[in-house]
Amino acid sequence: MSIDSPSRSIDLKRLAAFVEVARLGSFRAAAQRLNATQPAVSGRVAQLERELGVRLLDRTSRSCRLTPGGRRALAHAERMFAVASELRASAGGVDSLTGTLRIGAVDTVAMTWLPELLMEIERRMPKVAVELDVDLSTSLIEQLRSRSIGLAIVVSPVEMAGVRSWPLGPMGLRWMASPELRLPAPVLTPRSLAEFPIVVHRGSRHASIVQAWIRRSGRVPPRFSACNSLATIVRLTQVGAGIALLPAPAVRDEIRAGSLVFVPSRGATPVNELALACMEGEIDIVQRTALRLARAVAARRRQPR
Repeated sequence: MSIDSPSRSIDLKRLAAFVEVARLGSFRAAAQRLNATQPAVSGRVAQLERELGVRLLDRTSRSCRLTPGGRRALAHAERMFAVASELRASAGGVDSLTGTLRIGAVDTVAMTWLPELLMEIERRMPKVAVELDVDLSTSLIEQLRSRSIGLAIVVSPVEMAGVRSWPLGPMGLRWMASPELRLPAPVLTPRSLAEFPIVVHRGSRHASIVQAWIRRSGRVPPRFSACNSLATIVRLTQVGAGIALLPAPAVRDEIRAGSLVFVPSRGATPVNELALACMEGEIDIVQRTALRLARAVAARRRQPR
């Protein structure tokens, strides 16, 4: 039977199982997402394949991938679910929408305005469940491409085929240190910076900027300690383990408490440009509403350069 044939209705539970397996690339992951057993999900997809008369997935012992027919079916299925969301919204309003919204964000955003965004989503779409993933930008873009998440708030630039992005504005960084760390001068220079360890975010592009700044002065760059957690970097800086470039909005409480202090600098103060990204093509009304809310919250919280 053709995928497009209207002669028989398609079981939406089976279709939803196929969509999750296709997005996550794994029956086990799809079963966890759907709160079902792996055999049940596998059975639903097999039944859908029999209904359509098309093999949708090439299965291996560890993963599965879409067949050409599966890619066509996935496009149709995503449009069907998007239309269903539009229908619910038009009949009952945005606050009647249901489902799950999966958002990824870098921890700079998670520690600043992400809570405000979640409150906005809860207010506008109270019946939509939100799943969050906080990670590095590169990982979040890969999750976006695999459709494990629907929206990603990342550090620009977003340079990947099939991904669309919108600028959210800058998040300025400031040099910070523990007040117990005895800096040799009130203004940070390449000479004084070269005397202390620097704590950086793993995968950050800023380390090379700082290294070049120090080398231009004829100094040898200091030891860089990398970490993948902004909260841990903040803690390491508080105890005097090094100097760090930190987003001021993320450490307002620490600044007020006096456990961190700003360190003026004559250079090498980069800016993180943030972006909101999703896959190109149709997105449902839940994602579209969240995208609009994210841009509005970012605009309200935008920091000057």
